Amino acid sequence: MKTTIISFLMFLILSLISGQQKMYSQLQTIIWDSVTVKSSLVSCGFLDIGDMDNNGKQDIILSTLMESGSAATPATTKGAIRVFKTTTSTGYPTAWSETIVLPTSQNLPFINTPQVFDADGDGNLDIFVQQGFLQTDGGSHQWIKGPALTQREAFTPQTAHGSTDYFWHESCQYDLDGDGLQDIITTSANNEVSPVAKKVEWYRNMGGGVFEYHLINDSLGGVFIKMYDVDSDGNSDIVLSQFFGPPAKPSLVWLRSVALPSAANGWAGTWSYHKIDHTTGLGYYFEFFDINGDGIVELVYGNHNNLDNTAIVDPQGNPIPSGLYYFDIPADPASVSQWTRHTIDEGYPCNLFDFGNPASQGSPGIWAHGDIDQNGYMDMVVPGDGMAGLYLVRQNPDHSFVREKITNGKMWGMVKVVDFDNNGVPEIVASLHNFPNNFIEAMFGLPAGKLMIYRPANISVGLNESQSDRIVLYPNPATENICIDFNDEEHYSVRITDLQGRIINEFSVLNTPKFSIDISHLKSGMYIIESANNKGKQQTVFTKN
Repeated sequence: MKTTIISFLMFLILSLISGQQKMYSQLQTIIWDSVTVKSSLVSCGFLDIGDMDNNGKQDIILSTLMESGSAATPATTKGAIRVFKTTTSTGYPTAWSETIVLPTSQNLPFINTPQVFDADGDGNLDIFVQQGFLQTDGGSHQWIKGPALTQREAFTPQTAHGSTDYFWHESCQYDLDGDGLQDIITTSANNEVSPVAKKVEWYRNMGGGVFEYHLINDSLGGVFIKMYDVDSDGNSDIVLSQFFGPPAKPSLVWLRSVALPSAANGWAGTWSYHKIDHTTGLGYYFEFFDINGDGIVELVYGNHNNLDNTAIVDPQGNPIPSGLYYFDIPADPASVSQWTRHTIDEGYPCNLFDFGNPASQGSPGIWAHGDIDQNGYMDMVVPGDGMAGLYLVRQNPDHSFVREKITNGKMWGMVKVVDFDNNGVPEIVASLHNFPNNFIEAMFGLPAGKLMIYRPANISVGLNESQSDRIVLYPNPATENICIDFNDEEHYSVRITDLQGRIINEFSVLNTPKFSIDISHLKSGMYIIESANNKGKQQTVFTKN
């Protein structure tokens, strides 16, 4: 009997090992190649990607948080914004030039995500300066006008530096009032009061680079915000993650658009409040896209918890883990207060120095997505932030996920996925803030961070398809035009849809290897291009800046 039990246990263990090996064998081992864009830069913060000079090449826009000054007194620190342009003529960019477009001499502490949008509608990308955090005595919301990037001003008098205790982190561009001009919708927070004050606001585009401030909500949001038509009624709604306290709050919420802003409602619009999730602790970065390849868009999300933070616990008093999740959008989302949650990957324990305050660290950071290993399934690139390391969470064909470490390093804060050389295989741009190990190191200033590019050197376009059969889309993101390289001269049907599947435009392409599409009229956001011929079809997601 004993022998039989042992034999059965050995069989079970071998079966489990075999099953794991079978699952992992579906994924090709990635060999990473790296390029240092900027080394030894103190307090590397957040980043964005955009063609700032309209030369067809993607630039990197990087902010610093506390590049100079003492972290012990955040209000006296100074951040900056840099633009990095590749000087490599063709192919994979290995050489970069640097231009400081907002120097530390401007005395702006803690510059958050430097998003790029065409704010004034002149066809050139501008840089949003979203500044301030915690003990920085307020912040500001400004923009630097492109392409010269020498002129900077506040969006409105209410968002000028020195006139507000609020700070900003992320914005959306969308025609909120239906007048044909792209407005700015954003959220801000003020932690000089307790509990932390939060607002949802929008800046009405009056034309000519002039904006008018309007308040939408005075108790929600604070960090990340997206515009998305949650209930598929044709009007985009406002979706917010909730990072700031009190602890007992929904992690994700949305405001349903009931009536567009107008003079009749004081330009505030009419909105109804709904919950999405109340189970994952501190709400953080999220996006809308099809994570599992079922043709349906999901809400994909990462929280920002620390297991040592005793204020962030579930109803049973247990610490809420840090992780990545996705939520199914209900058929009637306004009637559901807790959307169905699926776990992508959990277990990002904070292991960096926290100054004796667990609330000062959280993980994971601001992630990005793309088919990095070219197996046809969406992956996620995840900076550890409060947990050391930069990670790739790869998706198997069975839609399970496997986490792999790309590289070490303390406080990778944000990543972007972009195909610089337009070969169909995306690269990873990542900023390393770096962090002291103890109080003594902190007294002598922050250690230097860096800006890096990581390329999967042994991955070619489409593991299951040849390069000649692959349709390449570039540039991505794009502002005015996007080009499709078919690599042949067959007959193609091309369709552009939004993420809800609504058809925006259709084309028939015959006997041309390349086809350019004018997308200047599209609103900023993510779209899908579907190209089909008698061999099959291919769908590619692109971003309109």
